[in-house]
Amino acid sequence: MKNKNYRLNILLFYYNYYIIMASNFIGDDIKTSFEYYDSNQPKVNEIISKTVYIKTKDNKNITDEIFFYDKNKKLIFKSSYEIISVYLPNTGTWKWAWSLPTAPKKSTSFSRKLLDYAFNLDSEKEFLLRTTLINSKIKIINQIQLDIYLALTANLSKKPFILKTFISPIEVDKDGFYPFKEVNEDAKNKNYIMMYLLILDF
Repeated sequence: MKNKNYRLNILLFYYNYYIIMASNFIGDDIKTSFEYYDSNQPKVNEIISKTVYIKTKDNKNITDEIFFYDKNKKLIFKSSYEIISVYLPNTGTWKWAWSLPTAPKKSTSFSRKLLDYAFNLDSEKEFLLRTTLINSKIKIINQIQLDIYLALTANLSKKPFILKTFISPIEVDKDGFYPFKEVNEDAKNKNYIMMYLLILDF
């Protein structure tokens, strides 16, 4: 058992080393992305901090909408949205929306553009960034790695509002409102799926 744990720790050490090195190799992209993402978060947090309820609207063949409401069910903000990715904390797995067989085409337009963008990157000079975007399933080691993917997505799309939501049975009231809860990635209970939504009209 000790040998098994030792080998696992060594493997995790080198994987973390790879993530750090990858961050260095695509440092300019990451620096620019974080500057863009972070500079817009105060405005995003203004909406999130007031949100108590959410509604969504399926617009059939066009992009779906999401509505943010305060504690009195007064509308704060509304926007069309797309799915960027899902993340499974229990397995530490990130999957881009373009790879999800159940995701409708209308909800993955930008995710597919990210894939096209990646294929046009130089396979030698921009190998690590290219690899990050074309892998359908990525192992997440720590929160920094998640933050990198969110910042890159925000910067490449020029859409800094990325909403983290649960995929789980949610009690909806008679008027179609369901309670909004912020996702805590550090929570002990990892048995849920997190979906990242790109808010398009922010």
